Amino acid sequence: MTILESGIIAGALAGAAVGARLGGHHGFAGGVGGAVLGVIVGAAAGWVFAMVLICLMSFFGVVWRAARGRGGDPLCESDMRAMTPVAVAGTFASALVGLGTLLSANGWVAAIAMTASVCLTALVAVAKCELRRAG
Repeated sequence: MTILESGIIAGALAGAAVGARLGGHHGFAGGVGGAVLGVIVGAAAGWVFAMVLICLMSFFGVVWRAARGRGGDPLCESDMRAMTPVAVAGTFASALVGLGTLLSANGWVAAIAMTASVCLTALVAVAKCELRRAG
């Protein structure tokens, strides 16, 4: 599974749950309609999340290598393949964190939790790849 696929799937599932909860106040048809709309919006949000994650992984990878004095050694496809399992698992974990935060509270807490989770996922993926290469 690629990072984009995991973002879209996790976003669609979380979006369906949030949409059903929000639309459920308007009866069964409202819940179903909210879930369908939530799948669409969640998939789009998951795609954006995955794109941000890929960009952050690249950024952290370049910074990590520059800090270790290997700035001329660019990231390659094998590095991204090594980071993908951590990024996929982190994407699903981030969706659960975001879903739990959104369903329990409204406001900035959800945005902060999602921002922290995408940064943490990218950093852990890069650290695993770079430490594997160094060892």
